[in-house]
Amino acid sequence: MQTNTASSNGAVQVAAETQNINNLPEWLRVPAACQRFGVSRSWLYERIASGEIRSTALRKRGAVKGIRLISRDSMAAFIEASAEGGEA
Repeated sequence: MQTNTASSNGAVQVAAETQNINNLPEWLRVPAACQRFGVSRSWLYERIASGEIRSTALRKRGAVKGIRLISRDSMAAFIEASAEGGEA
């Protein structure tokens, strides 16, 4: 008896990808977010500026430079909404 390994392999791959995203930290630095979600830095900053993706900057009081962190959940939700036919 032969089973359909293509569908079971696809299910395993989806489960592995879900596990991978759940293992990511809740907040990602910009390079990590771009790499993980396959987007460019400029695209990401445009979405941050428009308020479509949540981010925060960690910096000392009065400092101009800091560390920009991107919400993993916000990125995933934005991309999921785009995949479902929302505007992107």
